[in-house]
Order: sequence, then C-alpha cells, then structure tokens
Amino acid sequence: GDRTMNTFLGMSQELQVDDVDKEVIQSSKIIYLTGYLWDTESQKKTVKNTLLEAKNRGVKVALSLSDPFCVVRHKTAFFTT
Repeated sequence: GDRTMNTFLGMSQELQVDDVDKEVIQSSKIIYLTGYLWDTESQKKTVKNTLLEAKNRGVKVALSLSDPFCVVRHKTAFFTT
C-alpha cells in the first residue's frame, strides 16, 4: 500500500519567539519539539530561543526528527543547534 505521510502544519509555520511563554518553559519537565519547526526562519529562531531558555532553566528537551525527508533537509541544522 501507499505509505506516504501527509502533514498539515497550519499556523505553526508562523511561529514567533513571543508565542512561547517562558513561564511555561520554566514549569515544564520536558519540552517536545518537532523537526518540522525548521522549515521557516521564524520557526528556527523560535526553536533556538526555546532551546536556550530550556537549557538555562535545566529543562530537558526531546526532539522528533519527524520524517526522513525532514532529516535530509535539516540534518546539518539538527547537529549544530
């Protein structure tokens, strides 16, 4: 059968740094991020900021690589972020 994965990212493509509440990060045990958030510059900036905030607060981060095509597109960024 067809094993094509279809994903609709909707408004997540418009994600901005101010959309992530620092108090929510502080109150979290784990921040879960998806590789799909590397698709736009505003998303990448938001992810990097969220990672820094989590690190500064001692909050663990889990990253889903999302799908093989996402890894191919963003492999270097995943390793250097």
